[in-house]
Amino acid sequence: MSSKLIYILVFILITNSFLAGEADSEPLKKGLPVIKFIPGLVQLTSGKIIKGGVLLGACLTTIVGAIIENNRGYDYYEQYLESSDVDEVVALREKSEKSFRMRNYFIIGMVSVWVIHALDLKIFKKKKGGLKSEIKNDCIYIGLYYCF
Repeated sequence: MSSKLIYILVFILITNSFLAGEADSEPLKKGLPVIKFIPGLVQLTSGKIIKGGVLLGACLTTIVGAIIENNRGYDYYEQYLESSDVDEVVALREKSEKSFRMRNYFIIGMVSVWVIHALDLKIFKKKKGGLKSEIKNDCIYIGLYYCF
């Protein structure tokens, strides 16, 4: 348990130093630096309502989903430990593994949202980078660019 906490704290410290000082809007320069860490809040305060809403919604959805699946998995696991019927034991073990697998997918989604948020703050805020798309010969080309 303590090693997981250490990994989480190191991730937060790295991400906070990565995101430090990247705000363009006035309220963020005066406000709390924690707002930069939560995906979507920077975009909402900068006036990008759709992007901020999508990021914040995705962040909250992944967090809530991970918590729900984690609790559901532990409930199934406790029932599995208490059960004595062989068929019920097998079914409960499969349900707990499925819930824990879904929890892991939600955690991967959560990290992905934070990575997208960090890329948005580092690349798109400075107007030096963005997405470029072209449609040629029934193909869609999408590329990420950054000008130094």
